[in-house]
Amino acid sequence: MVKTALWTVRGWRRPPPALPADVSSVLFVCLGNICRSPFAALRMEQRLRGRHPRGMRIASAGISARQAARPPDLAIAAAREGFDVVLDEHRPVLVTHDLLKAF
Repeated sequence: MVKTALWTVRGWRRPPPALPADVSSVLFVCLGNICRSPFAALRMEQRLRGRHPRGMRIASAGISARQAARPPDLAIAAAREGFDVVLDEHRPVLVTHDLLKAF
């Protein structure tokens, strides 16, 4: 059974809670919203394409996002070559209280 990083780091011996069946939105959050959370959001969209009947809102944001930053070239290449995920046009989004409430 796959465990989340938090559960593994803390050493808990039981699996993470199950994702509720009625999830309608997912917000991936990381530090800068440069490559990790945008990759996760785009990959999840890719994996769910055509499989979620109601559609699901998926987005990413960062707690310290700089609007001028962009994904590193190596991250862009790895996402494209390994997973067919396109990060080229991504620009960081700052996580806000309103964004959290929306998701």
